[in-house]
Amino acid sequence: MEEKIIVRYDKSHLAKLSFLDDKLKMYYERLKNYILSFAKVKCMTSWEYDRLYQGRTNLVKLQVRGKTLRVYLALDLTDVDSKYNVIDVSDIKKYQDTKVLLKLKGPRSFKHAMELVDVVMAKHNILFKEEVEESYHNEIKRRSLEELLALELVKPVYGKPGDKVVEFKEYDDAELEEDAELEEDEVLDSKLSYDVVGYKKENVSRLLRTYINLDTLCENFNANEVINLDSLKQKGLIKNDILYVKVLGRGMLTKPLHIELNEYSKEALLKINNYK
Repeated sequence: MEEKIIVRYDKSHLAKLSFLDDKLKMYYERLKNYILSFAKVKCMTSWEYDRLYQGRTNLVKLQVRGKTLRVYLALDLTDVDSKYNVIDVSDIKKYQDTKVLLKLKGPRSFKHAMELVDVVMAKHNILFKEEVEESYHNEIKRRSLEELLALELVKPVYGKPGDKVVEFKEYDDAELEEDAELEEDEVLDSKLSYDVVGYKKENVSRLLRTYINLDTLCENFNANEVINLDSLKQKGLIKNDILYVKVLGRGMLTKPLHIELNEYSKEALLKINNYK
């Protein structure tokens, strides 16, 4: 009989929820309870996500990827105001009925998620009934791998000797890399940014884009120096293959700098324009 070994672990939705930090667990609980506060809305939890529905109509799906809660909404892009940073996922079959995706990472996106739930309910003529205050602490509390296996919230995937073995991790590396940019977008709204100094937005792969803050620029450049992709690479502030840099507004602009980069958050642009 051919020997089998565990090559990786398949994590359920509840297992992934258990690894979220307390802040995101709070957002998850509040958002889920708010959705369930609408008339006749119910929830079914599968291996992959929470499905919130009324009758045969799917309204919202909640899914975890990495350290981010993904909120899939039964809306069209035309239903959504431009201030919301959402993605059209209608090309993915399992989300064709919840085709607008909002990535929830912090307070701004949580507020937006709550507002968009209102849009969903209004679109489907579903009225608020009564506030639900359910606790999901026991369902999503942090557990060890052994506990998760015993509860069948994590399943071992078997292979044969010589197959690549992936060590069990709370967060998959690919998922963390995919949503890394949300850390900064929760501080400064990426939708409120502008193109300046003649540069236009380009459709550049996420792997070739990065961020840099104003305080980092002030620390590494002298007054009146030109800051562009080449000068950032020369100082080792970005990787050599980077093609697109967004300036964020952390810190203060303490000297005159000639910044010629691709994109600017609203806060960064205000500080640059208001520098005297």
